[in-house]
Amino acid sequence: MKASVSGASLYSTAMTEKKNYTTCILETTPLKSEELQSGGHDDEMKRRIALCIEVEGPITRALLQKRILNSFGLFRAGWRLEDHFDEVLNSFSRQLEIEEGVEVYHPASGHAAPFFRPSTKDIRFSHQIPPSEGAAAIKAALEEDGGRLKKAELYRCFLAQLGYSKSGSDLQQLFNKSLAYAVSKGLIKRTSKGLLTVQGL
Repeated sequence: MKASVSGASLYSTAMTEKKNYTTCILETTPLKSEELQSGGHDDEMKRRIALCIEVEGPITRALLQKRILNSFGLFRAGWRLEDHFDEVLNSFSRQLEIEEGVEVYHPASGHAAPFFRPSTKDIRFSHQIPPSEGAAAIKAALEEDGGRLKKAELYRCFLAQLGYSKSGSDLQQLFNKSLAYAVSKGLIKRTSKGLLTVQGL
């Protein structure tokens, strides 16, 4: 699948919003793996996928798959079901962006401003946060802390924005991908003194 949206098309001039995470509520329809991958439930899968992207997007492919399969009473996906899920997801290719190697689906309705949602373990884990959302948290950290920070300082503020009190390898990886994404999209730039700042300051 190829990226075809400019993802968060995040805007360096818009102030970043902090939002609560809203989980998509899907009805539970218990099915066997063989039943779901038969093709007879594709329209219902697409309906649930579209709803989940609209409510929870931007959402990583991994979390999206988890949400949809769990709604059918499935908690593991063999390679046949993985392949079938990919086939169904092809219908949403225009909402897909590859963000620093992570497949992320964005709502068709788009967003008026960059935003991020502090994480809670019962909803999603750090590796399920899209880089575009992490980039928005980085931008928010810079907006709150005077606009110029060293990378190590920015990382600490990034963790605070997302609600983490401790670091870890997954969070460091998320930060690095989010920072790379923010720079590539023109949200963040490096000054001649090696500081990181919001574009336009």
